[in-house]
Amino acid sequence: LMKQLAFPQEKKTTVIDTIRFQLFHIAGKVTEHARQVQIHLSSTNVYNTLFWEVLTRIQRLNL
Repeated sequence: LMKQLAFPQEKKTTVIDTIRFQLFHIAGKVTEHARQVQIHLSSTNVYNTLFWEVLTRIQRLNL
């Protein structure tokens, strides 16, 4: 379902391992300041554009 709703049409992959690697195998850390949660990702992340595009699509879903 995530692949159908959140991934751009041209980036749909057929193997869930590829999705897991591209989105969740990213070095970074989560910090909390003044009641805000911040995600600090590596600046050398080659999947940076895909990550933010998918995150934006997930946030736009009406649940």
